[in-house]
This record gives sequence, structure tokens and C-alpha cells, in this order.
Amino acid sequence: MGFESLVRNPCAIRIVTMLLLTVSDVDVALSVLFLLNLKDYFGVNIIFKTAFGLVLVGFFVYLLGICYFGPRQKDRVVDIVRKAMGGDGSQFVSVKYKRTSNGELVTRSQQDRWDESEAVIITLTTPIVPPNQNLMGVKRAIPNFASLDVEEVVDRGKFRDGLAAWGCEMVWTAAQISNAKNCCEMSHGVPLWRTAAYGFMAQPDASALCGIFNANALYSFTVGTFELTFGAMMLAYQIDVQTLLPLGVSLVAFSLSLANVIFDFSSVLTKIGEEEDKREAIKGRIMERNRIEKAKLTENKDRGTQAIRTKYEGKNNPATLLQKKAEMDAVARTYSVELETLNDQMLMEMEIELEAWHKLLQKEQELAKGLKPSDSGEDGGDISLQQARNDHSVIQDKIDLVKADSLKQIKDLDMDDKDFQKKMDVITEGRKAKLQGLQDLKARLLMD
Repeated sequence: MGFESLVRNPCAIRIVTMLLLTVSDVDVALSVLFLLNLKDYFGVNIIFKTAFGLVLVGFFVYLLGICYFGPRQKDRVVDIVRKAMGGDGSQFVSVKYKRTSNGELVTRSQQDRWDESEAVIITLTTPIVPPNQNLMGVKRAIPNFASLDVEEVVDRGKFRDGLAAWGCEMVWTAAQISNAKNCCEMSHGVPLWRTAAYGFMAQPDASALCGIFNANALYSFTVGTFELTFGAMMLAYQIDVQTLLPLGVSLVAFSLSLANVIFDFSSVLTKIGEEEDKREAIKGRIMERNRIEKAKLTENKDRGTQAIRTKYEGKNNPATLLQKKAEMDAVARTYSVELETLNDQMLMEMEIELEAWHKLLQKEQELAKGLKPSDSGEDGGDISLQQARNDHSVIQDKIDLVKADSLKQIKDLDMDDKDFQKKMDVITEGRKAKLQGLQDLKARLLMD
């Protein structure tokens, strides 16, 4: 959790990025100095000639890793998922569909039939698109997961979209996070290129920082270990700056690589990147719906305001003007409370869905490791039930929070305040609107 907090801090991530880029590139430059200095020890012992060759081999292995194997590793996600599909199926229980005794698919919105239906387990022979999602009812052959050519980028995209269509995209996300520690692009590992590509960024994306960490780890294990080993031997003969500098920088780079392995920074960074994508998707969907709701609120406010203007048109005595102002203020206050409630609902819905996403992701990661989910009971294998339980738990927490917050606001009111009743009405209406919004959200999640 500490590293996750660090990654979310723009200032801290900037410092970490610059430190990592600087140490990585300086380490490569000083490795050349180390080789030049190593030549002076050829006459001392045959070991140093061997060391020279081993460091050169290390350079070759590093280049092979960042230019060939690293960039191809990201495509291993689909292989991991396909292999998992051949297991017991506990990870591939659809959260969107169940199957009736006659083979018909039903969704959670069909509650009466949902409870009586059997879970749908996704296998390699399952169509990538649920039959009831076939385009505009047109009957056509739907490929299954086994028929996709995972060597092709397009088919890998179809594989992931197919899992999402069935409600099993969390399996892909868990596999991607697990595979992140093995991925690297050329731009993450080539000296100076990576600095030019990412050095100016205030906050590189999670996948880039993950790749730079992995490239640094590869360099430390292929070249840095030889530098540390034979550099220490060189110091036994003579202590000089040409040996101390490469040795010191390699030690720092090796420490960063070791920390990356121990704390699994790459997986944490990938998880945060996936979370950002999920947040943007949720935000886009919610804001589009809220835009429509806000337009309705604005229309109601304008209609109410216009009705008041029409009602008092031509009436300019002081008492009438005061009454007009009071009614206009009431409309404006109602609009303000409803708008604030709408915005609060948007934020709460985002938080609720992200919390539920985190819990489901944790379960998928535990299942992928062969562990039993920590809070699963005898029905723990039913992923759809787990998700429903998570949704209900998170929403109930928010309902309790709204109730407690409104009680606190009421407690803090001054009973001698001349606007006491008005403030009480605002708090009550706000509480009622928020609770209704949460109940509506619970119903929408049940319909998904």
C-alpha cells in the first residue's frame, strides 16, 4: 500500500522516474569505463580476461532481452488465460449470465429465473459473443475462443472483448497484472532513448515505468552482477576511482532491481494503470447519464423560474416583490440541493464501483494463485454471487455513511438560528435524495 500511495503522488513519481532513468543510463555509461579499466588487469590473472568476456556476453543478452523477448512478453497474457480455461473453471463463471434447464441464457435483471438457473462456465469451446448479443438478431456463425488465432493482434483483442461480454474480464486483468513483471519495450531499455522518451514527463504512465523497472532489473542481472563481482576483486588489487564509480552505481541499480523483485513494483504499477482505465470508463458512462439528468434539473428550474415571473408580472409593490424573491430563492435552493446531490451520487457511484472492482480483482488474483478467496464461504466458487455480495456490502456502507453524516449535520445546527427550519429541510431533502440515489444504484447493479 505504501508504494501504491507513492505512485499516486505526482511529485514522488517524478523523483522516482528521474532517479531510475539517471541511474540506469549512468550505469550503462560506467559499464564501458569498467571494461576499459578491466583491460589493465589482463596480465594480473586469467580471471579478468574471463570477466571481460562475460560482461560482453551480458551486454548481448541484455540487448536480446529488450529488443526481442521483452516486447513479445506482453502477448503472453492470452496464453495464460487460455491455460487457465483448461482448469476447473472456477475463474470463468459468468457474472452476467446463467443458463436455464432448456439452455436459454438469462441475465440478473430476470431475477425470478436467475435464482433458479445454473451458472455458466466459460471454456475454450464457448462462443466469444453470447448468442443473445448477436448483431440485430442476424443468425451467423459465432467463433469460439479456441478458434481465435492468438498470434494476431485483432484476435487477441476479440479474446479479451469476448471475456468482457461474458463478464469474465477480471481474469484477463489479473493475468495482465501477473505478467507485468516480465514485460519490457525497446524504448524502456535502450540508454538515452528512454531518457528522451520519458525524462520530460511529469508522470509517465504505469506501463512505461513498469517497463523501465524491468529493463533496469535485466541489466543488473546480466551486466551489473559481473561488475559487482569482478569490481570487488579489482579493489582487492588497487582502490581507484575508475573502479569505485562503476561499482557504486551498479550497486544502486542492483538495489532498485532487487526492490522491484521483492515488492513486485511492476504488478502494482500495472494494477494502478488498469484502475485508471476502469475509472475513466466508469466516469465517462456516469457523466453521460448525469448530463441528461442535469439537463432535466436545469429545465425544471427554468420552468419554475419562468412560472414565478409570469405569476408576478406587472406586480411591483414591495410585499409582492418580497414574496416573488422568496419563491425564486426556493426554486434556486431546490436546484442547488438537487445538483449537489447529483454530483455526490456520481462520486459515490464511482467509488462504489471501484471498490467492488478491487474486491473482485483480489478474488481473481487469489484464484489464479490457487488460493481460496479470503472471504468466500461454501458458495465461494460462484463469482456472480461474490460480486453481488460485494456490491451490496459497499452500497450499504455508503447508506450508513449518508445517515451518519446527516445526523451529524442536524446535531451541529443551532436551534436559535432563524433559518433553523430552512437548514433542517435542506439536510433532510439532501439525505432523502442521496439515499434514493443509492437505492437506484443498487437496482441498476442488479439489472447488469
